[in-house]
This record gives sequence, C-alpha cells and structure tokens, in this order.
Amino acid sequence: LLEKKMEIEQKRALEFKRKGNKKSALLCLKKKKMYEKEVDKILASVFNLEQQSAVLESSQTSADIINTQLEFKTAMKKIQAKVNVDSVADLQDDIQEQMQIQEEVADILGQSAALDDEDELEDELNELMMEDEEETLVSEVTSMSMGTDNIASNT
Repeated sequence: LLEKKMEIEQKRALEFKRKGNKKSALLCLKKKKMYEKEVDKILASVFNLEQQSAVLESSQTSADIINTQLEFKTAMKKIQAKVNVDSVADLQDDIQEQMQIQEEVADILGQSAALDDEDELEDELNELMMEDEEETLVSEVTSMSMGTDNIASNT
C-alpha cells in the first residue's frame, strides 16, 4: 500500500514539475520520502521481530535440552539407586563361574563322544585293512595262476 502511494506521489511530482508548479512537485517528493522512511521502519520492525522469534525458538530449544538432561539425570539416579556396584561385580563373577562350569561339562561330554568315535573309527580301519589284505592275496593268487598258465602254454 505504501509503495503504491510512493509511486503516485512520484507521478504527481512529475506532473506538477511539467506544469511549472515546483512547490507542489517538491511537496509530493517529501511525501514520497516520508512513505519510504515508513517502509524502512516497517521493514526494520519486521526484521527485529524475526530476529526475536529466532532467539525465542533457540531459547525454547535450549530449555527443552536442559529439561531432557534433567530427566536423564533423574532416571539414571533411580536406576543406579537400584544397582549396587559390588553386587554387579559379584553377579559378573557368578556368571563367569557358571560359564566355566558349563565349559567343563561340554568338554567332558565332548570327550566321551570323541572316544566313542575313535573306537568306531579304529574298528572301521581294521576292517578296511583286512579287506585290503584279502584283495592283495586274491590278486597275488590270480597273478600266480596266470603265470603258470603262460608257462604251460609256452611248453
């Protein structure tokens, strides 16, 4: 609205100057300057309000952060009141002891299974060796009988 008034006053000043009415033209330019100053004041006020709004938002954010930190501190104190450092250390020791016992049990169970497996594997190995010896004997006997057949056919 003020910008429109400034345009109007500038046009009127030009018209008065063309008609030779210098006083009226200068008066129109003074009004235009007054409107320009008013626009500048309004823009400065708007800038100040925006700046204050930004500061207010920042202050609110800071307050929210502080409140959250206070809530965190209170919650941590409640939790820590329930937890005794010595009892946590004892708990860790107990857990470690139980894990060692479980490891020993697993080792013992693993050994018996390994022994059973070793016995089975030894039996299987002995069977394979006996089969191999039988095959070797059969092969030798077959070779010998072929050799005697060849000698008999050559004579």
